[in-house]
Amino acid sequence: MSAKLKAWITDRRILRLALTLALMILLLSCLGVLLYLRVNALLNRYMEVQGEKQAETLAELTQRQFEVELTALYTVASELPRIEGMRANALQAIQEADYDGRIGVQRIDGSPFYGEAYSMEDFPCIESATHGKNAVSYCPGKGLMFCVPALREENVAFVVYRLYPEAILYQRFGVVSYGGSGHVRIEDAENHVVVPCHPADAESVVFAEDAVFAENSVVEGVQWMERTLYGVGSASVFRRCSLGETMLYAAVIGNSDYHIVGFVPKSVVMEGVQHISSMVILVFVVLAVMTLSGGFLLMGLERQSRERDALREAARVAEKSSAAKSEFLANMSHDIRTPMNAIIGFTNLALQDMTNQEQVHAHLDKIKSASSNLLGLMNDILEMSRLDSGVLELNETVCVLPQMLEELREIMDEPVREKKQTFTTDCSGVADTAVWCDRVQLHRILLNLVSNAVKFTPEGGEISLRIQESPGESPDVGRYEIRVKDNGIGMSPEFAPKAFTLFERERTSTVSGVQGSGLGLAIVKHIVDSMNGTVRVQSEPGLGSEFVVVLNLRKAEEPERTPEAQATLEEDVSLEGRRILLVDDIELNREIVAMILEMEEVETEQADDGSVAVKMIADAEPDYYDAVLMDIQMPVMDGYDATRAIRAMGGPRGATPIIALSANAFDEDKKKSAEAGMNDHLAKPVDESQLVEALRKVFAAKRQTKYSLSP
Repeated sequence: MSAKLKAWITDRRILRLALTLALMILLLSCLGVLLYLRVNALLNRYMEVQGEKQAETLAELTQRQFEVELTALYTVASELPRIEGMRANALQAIQEADYDGRIGVQRIDGSPFYGEAYSMEDFPCIESATHGKNAVSYCPGKGLMFCVPALREENVAFVVYRLYPEAILYQRFGVVSYGGSGHVRIEDAENHVVVPCHPADAESVVFAEDAVFAENSVVEGVQWMERTLYGVGSASVFRRCSLGETMLYAAVIGNSDYHIVGFVPKSVVMEGVQHISSMVILVFVVLAVMTLSGGFLLMGLERQSRERDALREAARVAEKSSAAKSEFLANMSHDIRTPMNAIIGFTNLALQDMTNQEQVHAHLDKIKSASSNLLGLMNDILEMSRLDSGVLELNETVCVLPQMLEELREIMDEPVREKKQTFTTDCSGVADTAVWCDRVQLHRILLNLVSNAVKFTPEGGEISLRIQESPGESPDVGRYEIRVKDNGIGMSPEFAPKAFTLFERERTSTVSGVQGSGLGLAIVKHIVDSMNGTVRVQSEPGLGSEFVVVLNLRKAEEPERTPEAQATLEEDVSLEGRRILLVDDIELNREIVAMILEMEEVETEQADDGSVAVKMIADAEPDYYDAVLMDIQMPVMDGYDATRAIRAMGGPRGATPIIALSANAFDEDKKKSAEAGMNDHLAKPVDESQLVEALRKVFAAKRQTKYSLSP
């Protein structure tokens, strides 16, 4: 799937427009189908009406033919009473009128006067004529008879008839419709076929028209028309048969008991109106194409509008971010220059008067404090930059919450005492005190929140840290709620929602007098999000703030407390007389570490690159160096490769303790050091106590290994 298509799919407005367009197409399709069906229904009805009119016209023509026959007979009948006494003259007049059928005259008692005599049962028209009425009758097998009365004064004297045999009925009364494409026959009231739709040339010939009339669908259609025919005069209906869609039509022949019925293929009837259906389909297709084109045009315009809005939003965000960064840099400039000013200023004061040891010591204490503040600023800035880039790996270990709170109390003891504040911790609401989590990151959350509370709480204020446990999503998971509360300066309701936003500070250090990067809460938010937790703040100006962190942590078994043998062993280890190799490409760094170690009566040797250190260890006697303090970033060979090369030597040389001493201070840096084979990792700037403790730790571990291997 292309990136452009993915962008269109993920764009909700475009997606909504596409769905709307799809619904419009579906609606148009439904309307098109309904319109097509409606037009077809109207056209069918139109054709049915035309079929009814055609049937009525044919019925009228047949009625006129019947009337012509009756009129001709009436002429003969009107002459008979006048020439009755002259039999020869009467017969001659009758014979002259008998041109293509059989004309006959019979008395009212049924006896023949001229020609044959027929019974009233076969031809009911004879009885009608004896009552003075013109009539037509059909007798199957004999033919069609027309009868008229011959009156003497007011009484009927004779019945004059003309009988057409079945063989000549089609030639005489056959009906042609739709230019010969229609097939019509004449039936009587009992549905006997009087005049077929084809000549009766031979009885053995089977005509296709008769087969069509015999089909079930056609029979049903004809029966339906005949049921309604005598009420309305004409009828038509469409039926499907072997010829395809076919229109049936029928009409009553006036002044008789006969009617015509016929059929014609729908295609013949459609010849005049086929273009109407085609035009409707064409119009619908044009409308559908126009709708689709308009829809895609709207989608394109909407996409362009969306892109313009996105560009404007991006520009607005960029401007806001730029303004926030500018403000951040301005604040950082002040917050960094403040400790730098103290460091430079007190350094100059100390250099000007070196004789007053007490004053110099006071200056150095202030320099140390300012350096710590500056280091904290740098650490926060670097940590936020790292977290913002998404680089955070969680390393879960078993953590005991009460122990972590106790460690936090020890760390915060000095800053709390300096401001004469009260700091309390409460873990009584926790049943499962041991949990699986990243100890370093959880410690950072607690330390940042408590440090933040100490900073923004005035002297004599109160800070509390309370942890409460509640049931989690499953029995082996607990929901741990961490609350850090203070009665400090608080935050405004407008700023509280932005407290965890990058580069956001409500008060600058110039106004509040509190130094810091303003990134502590943003760091907390990133870590909590990485641990799939939540963090929120409740605050009021002048009343203080309460931060609430909720984490779902897996429960663990609390580890057994081990004897303090290891700590005692480390305390017994002396650094005096040890020989340590310092590896760093910066001479000033080597000089600082060398001076720290000299105070512990440690002998040092130096190397300015990893390759030099590897050669010095390879050339020296085994166990010549008690440990190596290794920098990481060096020009020719870095600390990782140098460590791997030393470990590859094997024997006592390969077992030499190596401690990383680097400005790379993140957790992943410590992990890389361990993977390369280093025993520990310390971050610059060097902390004397941490350095001494790390050396004692590795020496104690080495000595314990020797004891365990001795016989």
